[in-house]
Amino acid sequence: MFLDNRAEESVERFPRCAADAFDGGALMAAETLQRAVEADVRGMEETKVGHSRAASAHPASLEDAGGGFAPRELPRRGEAGLEQGRIEVWSVTLDVPAAQTAALEAVLSQDERARAERFRFERGRRRFIAARGLLRRLLGAYLDRAPADVAFTYGRKGKPRTAGLHFNLSHSGERALIALGRIPLGVDIERLRPLRDPEAIARRFFSQAEREMLAAQPAERKTEAFFACWTCKEAYVKAVGDGLAISLRSFDVTFGEGRPPALKTHLPEGECERWFLHRLEPAPGYVGALAARNFAGTVAAWSLAGRL
Repeated sequence: MFLDNRAEESVERFPRCAADAFDGGALMAAETLQRAVEADVRGMEETKVGHSRAASAHPASLEDAGGGFAPRELPRRGEAGLEQGRIEVWSVTLDVPAAQTAALEAVLSQDERARAERFRFERGRRRFIAARGLLRRLLGAYLDRAPADVAFTYGRKGKPRTAGLHFNLSHSGERALIALGRIPLGVDIERLRPLRDPEAIARRFFSQAEREMLAAQPAERKTEAFFACWTCKEAYVKAVGDGLAISLRSFDVTFGEGRPPALKTHLPEGECERWFLHRLEPAPGYVGALAARNFAGTVAAWSLAGRL
């Protein structure tokens, strides 16, 4: 995830709170890439230029055939269950009415509320509150506890989790993805927007093989292919949770129209095949990806609808 709301959106571009499922490496990479994309977009404006399965030994199935996100209301506390071998991914909008924003803010921790107040502009503050509040609402439904009572623990590299449940959160523009499962996982979402020179950005962050795959894409598909690759890389880094220990150039992901994503890297023999990578289509104008290790179950994709 790299935010696309411009520098004036918030004082803290990437808030670090308990509900953030980011590690330091992903944050630093995202911040650097954010600056590269903003420079590219500015240059474009100045010049006025104008669900498939991962190919692995652990196949999984998408419950909603066709790759879309089925509409579903927010489960009530205790109504949602998540057995082993199942991952659920929720696509949620962060632009919610003021009354719902207030209700979501009420379930945040004191630290989360303090971070919300640091946002320079109201839109950023509202989206922060919506993302954290909806995450807590979902966790509360799956764990059968009040959203405000959900507590977080942290791994060696600072990746958060909660008792008995792994989760990951990513947001871009007005939309977020929240993934939940019984195994470590990572998720990423990006809003599609024009880039003047995606290959120039890729030279800073992609492996040689990925740069060659991107160069081979038709001109009209390069931007979408760029974001497809980036979301897979981000999802993998977040699933591993090793932060600065992983260089974005140290591994490859396959991408392109009609090609299921797969991981290729210098890991011990057989390790790449243990990773499940899955492309997601969270909403029109967005792309996403999910990563999990040793996963051979079912992915359920939901779009939050109705009451919050």
